[in-house]
Amino acid sequence: MFELPFDLEHPPDDPPQGVSQVMLWRVAIRLHQDHSVLVADRRQPPTCALCKGAWPCLGRRLAIRGLVAAWRPAVPDAGPTGYTDRFLTTDFDRPQP
Repeated sequence: MFELPFDLEHPPDDPPQGVSQVMLWRVAIRLHQDHSVLVADRRQPPTCALCKGAWPCLGRRLAIRGLVAAWRPAVPDAGPTGYTDRFLTTDFDRPQP
């Protein structure tokens, strides 16, 4: 595993040093901010404030994957898809631990 130079729960708005895909970071950070946790009642499980999905919702999980993909360097000789291969090859429908 690798260590990220930012906190996934509270990532900075501006891309930190080492981000290789600034546009992907900006889209992912917006998605991350939009899909925040809503804990209205402690007797109920947390939900997303935007989509009302079970926490963490699909939007939040995609945002986290986008932040990680934006930070990691491209796969050598993979062309323009090298940045997004890791982002798109994960099964997002399964809840993450």
